[in-house]
Amino acid sequence: MNTIIVPVDGASNIKLNVLDFDSLATIDSFASETPVADIGDLDYNCTEEEFSWFDAVIKELPQNVKDTCVIAPVARGASGGLIGPDNTLVEVPGRGVTLAYTQGYP
Repeated sequence: MNTIIVPVDGASNIKLNVLDFDSLATIDSFASETPVADIGDLDYNCTEEEFSWFDAVIKELPQNVKDTCVIAPVARGASGGLIGPDNTLVEVPGRGVTLAYTQGYP
């Protein structure tokens, strides 16, 4: 079976959806709370922990759905880390976190 793996990243949860390539029907879906951290009174996404979760879920998929045609890019949080004035992600070095795109929003 050919599949599409779709990592989804939201402010409150992360998901991994597995879709049938031909019909786009959902074959399976997994979810977890978005890993976050408060560092120096700022909100950060724990991107290293998030990517590890995606990797672990993909490794545990049944063999019959691992014949993947496409892995879609992550939407929002992990790909939506805030960019600083030097055009790089705003991170805490060595901590595996990026400043949350929701920082500053109620």
